[in-house]
Amino acid sequence: VRAYREPTDRAARTWCLIASCQAAIAFNSANLGLAHAFAAPLGALHHVGHGLGNALALPVVTAFNAPSLGAKGEVIAAAFGTKTAAGAMSKVRHALDLDISLDKYVPDADAREKVAQAASRSGQVRMNPRLADIDDLRAMLEAMRTPTGGAEPAFTR
Repeated sequence: VRAYREPTDRAARTWCLIASCQAAIAFNSANLGLAHAFAAPLGALHHVGHGLGNALALPVVTAFNAPSLGAKGEVIAAAFGTKTAAGAMSKVRHALDLDISLDKYVPDADAREKVAQAASRSGQVRMNPRLADIDDLRAMLEAMRTPTGGAEPAFTR
């Protein structure tokens, strides 16, 4: 957030670069998950940038994954001073001015269904910590229509 708010802060930007490298090393061996399963069709069908697509999905996907996160979710929540890991993702997304409704990019139910169908065919679905079916994907897309204001996402499934 500091690197975003203060783009000339070289130390903050350096830590972002290091974190980006560490993330790439991690996902190269561990694969990704549902946020990326959504981000790809959002980009292909609606010209949503990949990072923005992930930002739109991450709080809701993290809330969906909560039963499978265990101690990792608690560590993330504690690091960000939130009750849950999903709340942490919402807090960061809001601080980066990315707390946007999916409706801005995916205008109607038919378009959301096409995204759900495309996401369901992604290999990232099986890499997710919690198995999701097409109805779960539809529910997550529906929840992505409501910005969180930086609070816990209103999603349970």
